[in-house]
Amino acid sequence: MPKWLMRTSSEELLALFFPVIQHNEERRFQLSMDQEATYNPDFSHPYLQGGALGAPILKVVTGSLRGNTYPLTNAEYSIGRDPGSDIVVAEKKVSRRHAKIVKGDNRWELSDLQSTNGIYVNNLKLNKANLYHGDTFQIGSCLFQFVVVTSSLKQEP
Repeated sequence: MPKWLMRTSSEELLALFFPVIQHNEERRFQLSMDQEATYNPDFSHPYLQGGALGAPILKVVTGSLRGNTYPLTNAEYSIGRDPGSDIVVAEKKVSRRHAKIVKGDNRWELSDLQSTNGIYVNNLKLNKANLYHGDTFQIGSCLFQFVVVTSSLKQEP
C-alpha cells in the first residue's frame, strides 16, 4: 500500500474517491438502461387487489417466442431446447434441459439445471429464485414475465 494512502484520513479518501464512485454508478445505470435496453415490466397490479387467485401465466415479452403465453396449471414445467420440454426455446444459446419451474407451497420456484448460459431473474444471474407477480426472467433471447392472474384481471392474449 502506498505510504501517502496510509497517511490519508478517511474523510480525505472519501472526498478523493467519491466522485469516481459516483461517476461509475451513474455510468453503470446509463449502460443498463440505455445500451442494454433493459425491459421494465408492467406493475399496474402489484398487490393483486380483488378477486381470487388463479393459475399464473408466463408471458413472453421478447425473443423467438414473443407474444406466446403459457398458463402454469401443472406442478412442474421444463424449459429448454429439447423438443420434449414443456416450453421449447429452439436457440443455440439455450441448453437442452435449461431450467425448470416447480410449484411449491404457495410459491413458484425457477431453477437453473446447470445450463451453459444460465438464467437471469430481474436482470440478475441466479441459480434459483422464487417468482412473484411481475418478475421477469431471461432464457436465451426470450424474456418471460411471471403474472399472477386474479378473477378480476383479464388475461391478455
